[in-house]
Amino acid sequence: MANPHLAFGFPAFWPPPSPSSSFAERSIGHYTNSQGILLVGEGDFSFSNALANAFGTARNVVATSLDSEDKVLASYPAAHVTLPNLINRRAVVLHEIDATRMASYELFRNIAFDRIVYNFPHAGFSGKEESKSVIKKHKVLVRLFFQNAARIVKLHGEVHVSHKVKPPYTEWKLEKQAAKGGLLLKDCCDFDPLDYPGYNNRRGEGTDCAKTFHLGACKTFKFVSEYISFLSWWFAMLLSRFLFSATSQQDVTSSVRICCSALLTRPRGLSSYA
Repeated sequence: MANPHLAFGFPAFWPPPSPSSSFAERSIGHYTNSQGILLVGEGDFSFSNALANAFGTARNVVATSLDSEDKVLASYPAAHVTLPNLINRRAVVLHEIDATRMASYELFRNIAFDRIVYNFPHAGFSGKEESKSVIKKHKVLVRLFFQNAARIVKLHGEVHVSHKVKPPYTEWKLEKQAAKGGLLLKDCCDFDPLDYPGYNNRRGEGTDCAKTFHLGACKTFKFVSEYISFLSWWFAMLLSRFLFSATSQQDVTSSVRICCSALLTRPRGLSSYA
């Protein structure tokens, strides 16, 4: 099933046009149709399909899988429905995209996303989940993902990872792995699959790859560039200093303008994160 909207590289309509006065914003969960969204590690594409259905048109969605198209169709019966729907709704669908190397792809050169989403990353079933060697593989997976995501997310964008929050999954130390990629935790909220109608989590490997697995307690972790966190702190410090020294309304207005100007001035080295 070839994607007719992807002859070579990204189609002409990507990135999607900026919202106009006639633009009707639609949302689902943490996402809106005004955001450029990259989804990695999709199994049967039911999550990206839920977004596409909610948005009406999925011109802002890039949905990817590590598996080839043939393997996706052979492994997941639902993909025979989700993939055509995504294409009909004008999503960009890509296969054989490795989330641990994606920033090096020519395909993603000169493109940055508002949101990068990886739901329940997993390095494969090579032993018991509590095994130190298995945990180490999972750590490497998420660390490399964060390092790559940090290079192709917009300066004010976010990287989302939905993940179980009980042992041994907490041993992956998501925040620590993200920090190694230059990302800091901004927020953490409960993940409810019912917020995304039609979404079904899949095992993703072996003869039972199309079967679901028990989620239990899980959350969506939202990460941002460490530079944004630094700028926010910098702005707050400047604003408090100027406001403290202001003696009139005119001084307050002037102080706010100075701080806003400082916030909009990028420190050296930030251009590659835009």
